[in-house]
Amino acid sequence: MNILLVDDHPLMRAGLEAALSVSVGDAQIFSANAQDEALTLLRGRADWDLVLLDLRIPTVQDGVAVLRAVVAAPPAPPVIVLSAEADPPLMAQLQAIGARGFVSKSKGPETLLAAIRIVLAGGEYFPVGGMPPAVQHPDRALHAGRPCPDLIPRVWQVYHLVSSGLTNKMIGRELNITEGAVKNYVTRLLDGLGARNRGEAISIYKENISRWQLDSTYRGGEGVRS
Repeated sequence: MNILLVDDHPLMRAGLEAALSVSVGDAQIFSANAQDEALTLLRGRADWDLVLLDLRIPTVQDGVAVLRAVVAAPPAPPVIVLSAEADPPLMAQLQAIGARGFVSKSKGPETLLAAIRIVLAGGEYFPVGGMPPAVQHPDRALHAGRPCPDLIPRVWQVYHLVSSGLTNKMIGRELNITEGAVKNYVTRLLDGLGARNRGEAISIYKENISRWQLDSTYRGGEGVRS
């Protein structure tokens, strides 16, 4: 896994690199402290898994422009924006451009690590309360009240882990199955839910799991890290 960290503060970079090395064990962390350096690194390889972008640093003249450049260049790795400004209109703008997450720099590392897990699993992370309701939960009404899906126990196990933010590789290790098997179970999961992607599956889970666990048709056990 290749992660690019764009930040000009040495202590911040060192702290994030240490936290990422522990929580995402197989990750290679690349650092850039200037706009040109970041764009050169991004264009130099096509296998980036994640970009962490500090929006307001002196050596990055226009963080929004960097974000636009990242999401416009295939295969467009997901971007989590870091900023001291928890401004709802700014967050809405970043999400509209294509950012997959936003973390305030006033939050601790556990918040960033939670955001990373969710984004790597295909979801989005934006702080509840920091954005207008229409931006926070654009499909809450769509996902609430879903009937309990008819999934076999193994697919439920995978669903619990997907909704905890684990990648396919992590799920395979947790369940002692191959990554290919996990992909097959995720496909069955999305089909069973009628979900378009992992992010939508996670949203459905968060809106309904407490009610599903009371349903007589629920076959998901007590959950795994749910």
